[in-house]
Amino acid sequence: MSQFTPNSASPAPQSFPVPAGQYQAPQAPQTPKKRGSAGVWIAVAIVLAIICGFFLMRALAGSGSSSTTSDPSSSASSSPTATSSYLDEGITIEITTESRKACYKAVDESGKMDAISIIKTRSVRNQGKTESGDLKYTYTASLTGTAKGATSESTYEVTCNVVNPHDTYKYFVDGDPSITPDPASSH
Repeated sequence: MSQFTPNSASPAPQSFPVPAGQYQAPQAPQTPKKRGSAGVWIAVAIVLAIICGFFLMRALAGSGSSSTTSDPSSSASSSPTATSSYLDEGITIEITTESRKACYKAVDESGKMDAISIIKTRSVRNQGKTESGDLKYTYTASLTGTAKGATSESTYEVTCNVVNPHDTYKYFVDGDPSITPDPASSH
């Protein structure tokens, strides 16, 4: 019997040699290289900029009405300028805008109109103060819409007596709005 003595020059037992190409140890899966990721980020940034721009424009325009009728403040043609001749002295853009909103709401709630397309300010006149010190204004506008029971849209002149209670930012119409066919309209 032969006795095996380990060779002190060889520290570990040798294994059988593996022919090249027949066996390879498993490797971790390689992830594909990320090409074009900068393009994706640019596209995301553009989409976000468009969305932000949309909401910014809506906020600046004051539009936010989800109903089928137009918000009275959404029409650019109904926005007065500070030097407009149809405003009495001391009438501000805020007074005009709030008077338009109050008149629009009063017309809408009066039941005289089925639909209101647009309301354009013609004049805002200062009527002084009430006995209790509230400010009074006469707001006149051109209103395009469909009257109750009518089948087509027409243009009307609407006049509202608007009151701004003392020391508040609230505006309301005192009484019913006056709605008449618009004499300046060619319809």
